[in-house]
Amino acid sequence: MQGFHRLVSKIADALFALSLVAGVLMMLHVTIDVLSRTLFNSPLPGTGEITATYYMIAVAFLPLAWVTLRDEHVTADIFVSALPGLAHAAEPDRPDDYIGDLAKCQSLTDDPARLACYDEKVAAMVAARDAGTVRLVDREVVRRTRRELFGFALPNIGLLKDSDGASDAMETLQTTITSVRYQKSGDIRFTTAEGALWEIIKPPKRLTQVKAGDSVEFRKASMGTYFIRIGNQMGVRGKRLE
Repeated sequence: MQGFHRLVSKIADALFALSLVAGVLMMLHVTIDVLSRTLFNSPLPGTGEITATYYMIAVAFLPLAWVTLRDEHVTADIFVSALPGLAHAAEPDRPDDYIGDLAKCQSLTDDPARLACYDEKVAAMVAARDAGTVRLVDREVVRRTRRELFGFALPNIGLLKDSDGASDAMETLQTTITSVRYQKSGDIRFTTAEGALWEIIKPPKRLTQVKAGDSVEFRKASMGTYFIRIGNQMGVRGKRLE
């Protein structure tokens, strides 16, 4: 299944790259057409037809698989939020705000009422914990989980945010290589201390031998790839496999 996913991901990356090429060609074509029309009164024939029939189709549809795999489609709920009654009833119930309820209890000035409020809300939290609907997660667990998931495209759902509200996705990661495998194709696969498997495709000759114990830094790049800097060497491109 992982092999099939990697195959689909590679096909999506290739289609996305083709869409970028089509976008650049469209820009150059239109620019040359405008310059030719302005300077020489001789526009390129068929520019409008080629742009609408080929370039725009490629730019609009070729990246769809790449965007879908990463769940990065543009979404808007402005119309649903504007509908009353039935439309809102179809939406799932919002989760209970246990911390907010406790804060309301804290604001009560009457001691018996405040104590009764605390008893009620704490009992609700304990019941939710026992039922498995609420989990208290330690900050260190969140930090470790973010490191273990680095390199994967994650939806921004707020579960792994820092206390300062930073995004779920990390931009950089510094760690250590624990094992290295050189492929027959020349590609390099290595595992990090977090258990993640990474691959450097067609490494340049300037990259010296990679070995276990080397420090490595990852920095997010484009098209699902990352800049990988091993030790004090120059950065190379790679991606996470598992």
